[in-house]
Amino acid sequence: MLQFTSVVSLEAGLPEGWRFTSTLPQANTFHGAWAAGPNDLFIGGEGGVIMRWNGQTWNPMVTPTQKTIFAMHGLSANDVWAVGGDSYGEQPGDLSLILRFNGTTWTEITPPNFNGQTYALSSVHAIAANDVWAIPEIGITPIHYNGVRWEFVEVPWSVSSQLEGSLKGVGAVSANDVFFFGSHGQIVHKAGSQWTLEQKIESGSFSANLLQAIWAPALDQVYIGGNWGQVYRRNANGTWTDLGIAGGVSPSYNVEHIWGRSPTEIYLLAGDLVRRLDGTHPPQVTFFTQRKSGYWTGGAHHAEGLFCFGRSAVHEFRPDGGEGILNSLTVNSHQVPY
Repeated sequence: MLQFTSVVSLEAGLPEGWRFTSTLPQANTFHGAWAAGPNDLFIGGEGGVIMRWNGQTWNPMVTPTQKTIFAMHGLSANDVWAVGGDSYGEQPGDLSLILRFNGTTWTEITPPNFNGQTYALSSVHAIAANDVWAIPEIGITPIHYNGVRWEFVEVPWSVSSQLEGSLKGVGAVSANDVFFFGSHGQIVHKAGSQWTLEQKIESGSFSANLLQAIWAPALDQVYIGGNWGQVYRRNANGTWTDLGIAGGVSPSYNVEHIWGRSPTEIYLLAGDLVRRLDGTHPPQVTFFTQRKSGYWTGGAHHAEGLFCFGRSAVHEFRPDGGEGILNSLTVNSHQVPY
């Protein structure tokens, strides 16, 4: 059964004199989210808007920007990062956005620049308070926060000379094992100071193999998914196995988010359904659907399930049962101001 919360008026991210006085429409599409727990979700999007869900109600948060937020990640409810920017801004040195939440206030952090140019950011992953990675939306050069400042990190020529297109995302098992992935089916592994191109599926000016989601609980349990349903699993020796479940470019198959309760219970969020993999090869795939409006465009996870967001609603997917068997499906829909 779907249960809806009451809506609230939205003021975050909008300047004085230009704020919505009605609860509808909300008018800002969400692009990124991160969950500090089952009852603590941060979600951000256009207009610099960030909303926070406390398990019962949505609360708008005050932000110092109107730039679009594309991704979020955090270490705790008192240390959350949001990145994004404005790809079409008139000032090349003011295209990037980096925000940090300290439990009370969102503060804008100075982004790095290359010859006066900054770039909108599409992904962020926090490993520690002094170890955070983010990915510009164009190119193959990530940026890193060392606890003092953000800086571009040059990928060694032995690896960068083989890369094509752009990186899309970043995730990590630990500070010593960070993974970067993107177009052409490329996966780069940074193990300490050693960089390795572990996978590259395509070559050329056009790529249909865009990797965009990661779940990385252990080195031999790294899963990366892409735009047409493809999922790759890392083996202990650094090779990657295609799980062979791609279904085509469709909202029912694209992998927007990956989360697992164990190596034998992995969930893939697509545009209009959730799939469960049982960890075998080839995996047994179970489909779960829930009627709703629109499509999911992204997700976040906590220890008990998934938050799945789209333009008009955020749903919570909680699998019940044990031993990798899904006994029931619970989906709670939390209506956001739109």
